[in-house]
Amino acid sequence: MNNPLAHRFNAAAATYEPADVQARVADRLAVWIGARLAERPPASILDVGCGTGLLTRALRERFPAAWLLAIDLADGMVRQTCAHFVNDDRFAGIVADGARLSFRQPFALVASSAALHWMTPLATGLRGVAAAVAPGGTLAAAVMVEGTLSELRAARRAVAPNCLAGSELPTADALRSAIENSGLKFVTMENETRQARYPDGMAYLRALHALGVTGGPFSAGPRLLTRGELRRIADWLDGNAPHPDGGVRATYKVVYLWAERKS
Repeated sequence: MNNPLAHRFNAAAATYEPADVQARVADRLAVWIGARLAERPPASILDVGCGTGLLTRALRERFPAAWLLAIDLADGMVRQTCAHFVNDDRFAGIVADGARLSFRQPFALVASSAALHWMTPLATGLRGVAAAVAPGGTLAAAVMVEGTLSELRAARRAVAPNCLAGSELPTADALRSAIENSGLKFVTMENETRQARYPDGMAYLRALHALGVTGGPFSAGPRLLTRGELRRIADWLDGNAPHPDGGVRATYKVVYLWAERKS
């Protein structure tokens, strides 16, 4: 698939885990889903933007009888996920774009963790995802929103004000609006702030690169940052983004959303 986002995450597939914040977000989403659907377990589940399968594995633990399909733009990520399901005959993983889904049978549960915010424009992407939700079915997702990696954005403004990222992550309000215009009924939304801790600013930058979140509309500026600018950004983080337990913090703003399609 000739897609810059797919290329970037394909390159990061082997280094994505361990991803502490992403793993904790996926686990909280799975717990939330498991509690809300305990009395009506879904017969079919679609994981959109599965990455290395953090959420996919957590959902399989909670719904062992469900037919489970995991999709991602990056074939490397799909291969990583499939490696955990070698002997599972009720699982499949394919390379697909979550914004352009077409299945003969929609799914009782469509879930996604730390992926939907990459869809641009957001409203169009969520309409594509919503199309995969069956009547009476559920969309449950964890989405990174505006304020995520605020320290890095502040560092870039200070060090390279002529090379800022071209776009912001969606706001919680924009996310809710997109859901309400997707054909689904918005049910509820929860907000969370999480922090990752790195030994220093350069470790922060290396970790983000390993996760595949550098580049793209929320990170890339009009040109590549120079090595000197990256060094100065790391130094800025060292001096201006302390974690309470030492080192440097990286803040993530997460929205957990729940929406349903009427029967």
